[in-house]
Amino acid sequence: MRPLGSELSCSLMIKTTAEGVETPEQMELLRAEGCSHFQRFLYGRPVPASERLITLRQIDGARPAATKL
Repeated sequence: MRPLGSELSCSLMIKTTAEGVETPEQMELLRAEGCSHFQRFLYGRPVPASERLITLRQIDGARPAATKL
């Protein structure tokens, strides 16, 4: 049985974000429960927005031109 929150979000077609996800196991459990978005240390430590933008630009610069954001 799925938790009420995931039932509601699915019936309303609302994407849900799980915060505080720290392990792949937590992410898989939450995905199985209907969460569609995840954030926290599993994907990266908190940093100022300016630092995150630098990282994203570096990643984007390494992509082939056809796949750049």
